[in-house]
Amino acid sequence: MPEELDPVSPFGRLLAAAMSEAGVKQPQLAKLTGIRQNQISRWKKGERQPDLKERIALARALGKPEDYFLPPELEDDIEAAAEAIRARKAVGGTNPFVTAEQEANARLLDRVVDQQSHLLFGRPFENLSQTERDQLWQQLKRAEDARRAPG
Repeated sequence: MPEELDPVSPFGRLLAAAMSEAGVKQPQLAKLTGIRQNQISRWKKGERQPDLKERIALARALGKPEDYFLPPELEDDIEAAAEAIRARKAVGGTNPFVTAEQEANARLLDRVVDQQSHLLFGRPFENLSQTERDQLWQQLKRAEDARRAPG
């Protein structure tokens, strides 16, 4: 497939510039991301727009920050959400997208995990190695599965 020399969409120009900077051609980018070459070509031509997961995959493959290809309107939404979270935390609240029941469940889970961590390893969860954390989560999952089992 021939390379598009003059992409017509803003996203296409941004993608082409990032590919050029990284020294990556469409076939290589397709292999790195698992996205078909013809799809990448459509994006560069402005015929279609990638979804969020595809934008993140492109950024990662080209060595860019994950938000590199986010559209400005989405960046504004993300910034507004971040501002809402900061504002709520400033007045003593928590995440505005989490219900009070979810917060209570999360606190309960934190207590259970910490108790089990002390019982099994004699120290808090945050001081466990990754292997110990994995062992703890496996034990908690087994206990939950046993609790849910009929009979």
